[in-house]
Amino acid sequence: MSYLKILELNDMVIISYDISLLRAEMEQFAKEKKSIVLNPDNQAILYIKKHKPKVIILDISSAESLLYEVYLAIKNEIPDAKFIITGFQKFLKGKFEEVEGFKIFPYNAKKIKQILKEQFKL
Repeated sequence: MSYLKILELNDMVIISYDISLLRAEMEQFAKEKKSIVLNPDNQAILYIKKHKPKVIILDISSAESLLYEVYLAIKNEIPDAKFIITGFQKFLKGKFEEVEGFKIFPYNAKKIKQILKEQFKL
C-alpha cells in the first residue's frame, strides 16, 4: 500500500515514510509552495531522478534506516542533491551524522522555511 501523495511540482520535494506523521503546518507549507510529498520508495527515487528538485526534505520521524537508504540512493543518482533532514527526535548515531545537508532537530517549520528562503530562494 503506497502513501504517495502528489501536491504540485515545484523545486522542493518532501519525503516521509508515513505522510500522516507530517505536521499539519509542513503539509500546509508544501501546498503553499506547490511541492510534492512522496513516500520513500522507488517511485520517490525515480521522481527525484527525473525532476531534480533544488532541495529534498527528508522527514526521518519514523523508518530512519529506510530513509537513510533512500538518501544513499538519491546521492548515488544525483551526487549534488541538496537535503534538509528533519524529524521529531535526534537521528541515531552513525546513520545521519555524516550526511551532507541542513539538519533540524527537533522538527521546526520556522527554521525550515528560513533555510528554504535564504539558501534555496524558495
